Amino acid sequence: MREKIKKIIKESLLKKDYKNRMIYGITLNGETKDEWYLYDSLVSELRKIGDDKHIDEIRYRVSDDELPLNVIIEVLNKIKRKNKELKKIEEKVINQLKTNLFNKTEVRLPH
Repeated sequence: MREKIKKIIKESLLKKDYKNRMIYGITLNGETKDEWYLYDSLVSELRKIGDDKHIDEIRYRVSDDELPLNVIIEVLNKIKRKNKELKKIEEKVINQLKTNLFNKTEVRLPH
């Protein structure tokens, strides 16, 4: 029972952190609202196709202060069959990474 309560509390904290970052536009590590828009688009699309596993991975990693663009591109690389919307998101992420490099915004390449 205690483990179940701990899990519920942890999930609630992650959802709160996600909500704070998304709704209030809090930016960390130089992230922009465009990057958060891409992040939200990916989560929404994964929700539509029922890919809860990757949604959870994204939320945990971003809540651990990983850069959203890095998380997005790494998760997209794991998905073997991408629909049209996922391919569009992937293209936008790549363009945003290029823009960040051009503008010398903080960029940490995915490992």
